[in-house]
Amino acid sequence: MRDLTVGLNWYLNPNMRISGNYIRSCVNGPLTSDAADIFLIRLQIAF
Repeated sequence: MRDLTVGLNWYLNPNMRISGNYIRSCVNGPLTSDAADIFLIRLQIAF
């Protein structure tokens, strides 16, 4: 199994943040090979 993860943070102001992640996962086995692409976006608010 191999994974690649890339992330980005954007601070809108001191109390708000938007985070984005991209994950690419590859599985190479004796019976099958497969890959998955995952996108994640999160909004965080501190109050």
